Amino acid sequence: WLKILAPRRARGPASSPTVGDRSFSRAMSEDLVSAIKDLQRSDVNAKQQWWAYCDAAGEGIHDPAKHAPQFLQSFIENYSAGKRFEPAVPVARAGGGGGNGGVGSGGSLAQLCKEGQRKSQHWKQAWAQYCLHYGGGRNDPDRHDVTFITGFLDYIAGRGVMALSAMAPANAVWGPPAKRPRTTAPTPTAATPTYSPVGVAGMAGPAAGAMGQGKEGLVHRVKTFQRSGDEAKQQWGAYCDEHLGGVRDPNRHDMATLKQFVDAYGIP
Repeated sequence: WLKILAPRRARGPASSPTVGDRSFSRAMSEDLVSAIKDLQRSDVNAKQQWWAYCDAAGEGIHDPAKHAPQFLQSFIENYSAGKRFEPAVPVARAGGGGGNGGVGSGGSLAQLCKEGQRKSQHWKQAWAQYCLHYGGGRNDPDRHDVTFITGFLDYIAGRGVMALSAMAPANAVWGPPAKRPRTTAPTPTAATPTYSPVGVAGMAGPAAGAMGQGKEGLVHRVKTFQRSGDEAKQQWGAYCDEHLGGVRDPNRHDMATLKQFVDAYGIP
């Protein structure tokens, strides 16, 4: 598909990062966005290259839909021609790859991942799953470069934002009561409030379990989440654009897909 979307050049070297003046139809622009998303899902190396390209020339914006079609076309043409982009994030030398023949260059970020694996079971599991899906099953942080580890950090941070944002409708406001301010974060074993469709912090209500059974219940939970606020609605939309081909109607997805979303983001 890369060759189909990358027409022949009339002039200039194949590795040139620019694209001549061309007119792009809306359909072609959408095809370019879909092509880059599909490439990222199917090839972890291509995903890392896209991120490096965006960091270097696209202001760090990794969503293809937020770039001009000329920018997308330039990446496809250069990538298909064999050009590779270096990560924009400087590689830390201290405590770097080491001991693996130079396979990775994660530097201090690799050490951060190792510390997370030692201190947090949830971190360890999240890292293992991310490596399974995108890193060829290699769990050793030293075997991954800065771009890959940065992608992991951005991924889990995004999921954390979604989970915390989902709590806002139940809590009404961010933060603790004014009379008894918290000075420390909750411990891993402390009970934390969750998003509640009935509006009671930390309680999903007796109907939540019943509504969660079957596709109808899952659809209801996703729709309730969307209605909880503009940010939640945007988060569902972003998830659909990234993983579900842009289809945002919950009724058009199967039970497994819906359950994966509600489980991943803690929607009761």
